[in-house]
Amino acid sequence: MKRLFIHLGMHKTGSTAIQHFLTNNQGSLEENGIHYLQSARGMRDGVSHAKLGYSFAKIVNDKNNPQLTPTNGRSITSQHVAIITRNLEDIYNEIAESSYTNYIISHEGLFPLFIDDLTVQKDDLSLSYMNWLRKLAEICEINYIVYLRRQDLWVESLYAQYQKGGAPLRLLPFEDFVIKIKNSGVLDYAQVVTNLRKLPGTHHIFVRPFESQQLRKKDVVTDFMAILGLLDLSGFVRGESDNSQNFPRPYTILLHQAALAGVDREFREAVELISHRNRTKVDLPKYFLSGQERAELVREYQVPNRTVAQRYLSEDELFFDTPNSSEDPYWTPPSTPEPEFWFGVVYEALAHAQRAESNALKASIAALADSVAQQNALLNALLGRSSSEP
Repeated sequence: MKRLFIHLGMHKTGSTAIQHFLTNNQGSLEENGIHYLQSARGMRDGVSHAKLGYSFAKIVNDKNNPQLTPTNGRSITSQHVAIITRNLEDIYNEIAESSYTNYIISHEGLFPLFIDDLTVQKDDLSLSYMNWLRKLAEICEINYIVYLRRQDLWVESLYAQYQKGGAPLRLLPFEDFVIKIKNSGVLDYAQVVTNLRKLPGTHHIFVRPFESQQLRKKDVVTDFMAILGLLDLSGFVRGESDNSQNFPRPYTILLHQAALAGVDREFREAVELISHRNRTKVDLPKYFLSGQERAELVREYQVPNRTVAQRYLSEDELFFDTPNSSEDPYWTPPSTPEPEFWFGVVYEALAHAQRAESNALKASIAALADSVAQQNALLNALLGRSSSEP
């Protein structure tokens, strides 16, 4: 019987690296009976099933917490339902009309869908998804692959990602962001996995901790492909390693302040480029949580984490690397970046704008200078105007 593997992410667990590998090696994978489905791929990058993932994330987020959704809380319309239903039908037809053994759907935006028990939901989109699973179960086994990251590390990494990507929650300070995420239910991994078990046609759930020491050969792509029975990846094209490492904290705070100022994506992209270019030059702090806060957050989910570990991994603990409540002597509380840091980043951003002849980026930097009073003199000097000018 055919087998479908639905890879749910979660966010910041190497999903992009997996998706690029699947895309770059499609021909070789098909020779091994593995087909990375073409239907519902995103238009922007074409490597993930973004049309399906983000769409379903919107359903859950609209219901649970409007501020978590890319639509900023706008309701899902009948037109959305029709488009997503058509994507589901396309996936079904692609599986039904081909003869591979294994099929893969991958998008981290699917993970939030299972915060709720879809078997009791009555909205049109949830019903459409349930009907699709029942129909799929007649022609293939349905398997789920989910990578879980320790809650404290995940929430910090997601906050940085939201600042880089422009998601609505970037407007929240980190403390409020943590509260919103906790209230959404997404950190209760046992509940999410339980909801997966209830779905029609579920054959197996592969739960993998996103920790280097628990990944096969300490590599998420190797680990993922081993689930599908492909153990030897020699001869396959390998891209860059996953980008799930934490974004340095000063850059994250800078982007948060830029978001509050209404600064657009050109500045976000410039800062991400600058951070990547300087990643080996300066050792900047990465973490928002103190040792005590980190230990408390992980302890809050100790029971559901243990439930998942015992059922799916035959282990007593889901994560081997546990936080220590004692304070890291090098950790300092988050604060506004020092003027020297601002100077360096803005100088490089202006140089980048000059090279790219980007007036939009220059305007973004000017807007940021106007919004952060304590930095006005410095930034305006860089812009070549007096601090009294509007």
